[in-house]
Amino acid sequence: MEENKKQEERELNFICDIIVRLTKENAENPTPAIKRLFRWAYHETWMLKSFSRPLASKKAFDYFYEKTGQDIRDFGWDDTVKDKNGQRFLVRKDCMHEHMIPSSMIEKMLMKEFKQGTLTIEKVKDIISKQRICWILREEDEELDRRGYRSYRANPMDAYMDVGIELYDEDTTRLKKMFDELNLKDVLVEKEEKIIEKEKTMEEVTNVPQLFVELAEYFDNKKIEVKGRRIRLTTYKNANYATIFKEKGVWVNVRTNTKLGGGLLDIGMYFEGGKVAKDNFDKFYAHKNQIEKYMGKLVWQRDCLFKSGSQTSRISQYSKYAAPSRAPFELIEEIRKNPYTFNPDDIKAIAKELVKYYEVFVADVLNIFD
Repeated sequence: MEENKKQEERELNFICDIIVRLTKENAENPTPAIKRLFRWAYHETWMLKSFSRPLASKKAFDYFYEKTGQDIRDFGWDDTVKDKNGQRFLVRKDCMHEHMIPSSMIEKMLMKEFKQGTLTIEKVKDIISKQRICWILREEDEELDRRGYRSYRANPMDAYMDVGIELYDEDTTRLKKMFDELNLKDVLVEKEEKIIEKEKTMEEVTNVPQLFVELAEYFDNKKIEVKGRRIRLTTYKNANYATIFKEKGVWVNVRTNTKLGGGLLDIGMYFEGGKVAKDNFDKFYAHKNQIEKYMGKLVWQRDCLFKSGSQTSRISQYSKYAAPSRAPFELIEEIRKNPYTFNPDDIKAIAKELVKYYEVFVADVLNIFD
């Protein structure tokens, strides 16, 4: 038994040493291969289980126990099990092996320690030991995504409580305190500062998509007004978006996609401002059915720019070639089968759709942002 523990410790030290080396390579020579290896290493569930047994939401635990008579916390991502009828199935068929601290945040913590010259095997252990794997239902995972918690969480327990995920047989107060001690908010602040800096330099290059030029001309020529307010299109140098409204953290904009040859990506309503963005989003989401009766099927993303970490929200229509990966699978399939409710090659149709967004989300409801 003692020899087994020593062997496990050697293996753990070996992997942590690899993570130290890969962090250095990722900082100095971030090739695609290095990035994949780096992310695999700190994401590896075998290592994570060395520090803590997997957790489970109460719903996931009850669902799995009812189906199999067993404890889901005893199983891994690749495991299969027989149900009470003797039918074998993958454990992850209806449940997700969720990393409570988003992996992107773990990566940033490792990179920060490396840049400070403080990344050691013991520091890697300290960071990884705070990670928790939790079995949750897929519907719970989708709710975390919808509420903006896919990539950034100031405290994972706060995120779980916010979406109503209750842990089975676990001291949540202790977990919350442990996560608080990690100062995950620092990771968020650092990312937001980078986004602001990127926005400051955005107008230094001059490359406006032709779609925006034609749209701007259309609005100027038609002199369209909504409730006494003149609608104009504002373009941004070297940006893939243009707006007809930007005020109090609320935007109505159109975006292009370079992969589509500069063609239309989506049209939508965009919110910024951290918690304010999510609060404003929720006010509209409460009237989702009523809005979609007029607008058609929309994609509702409470944290739409998850790759950049920006605390924003978006309500939009997409091209079938650019369905958002954050959306539920069923909605992605629906978008691909029925993209847009207008002709994406018709400038007049695009302009008309932008005005519809203005009418529904801005003209009648500006007071909710006061």
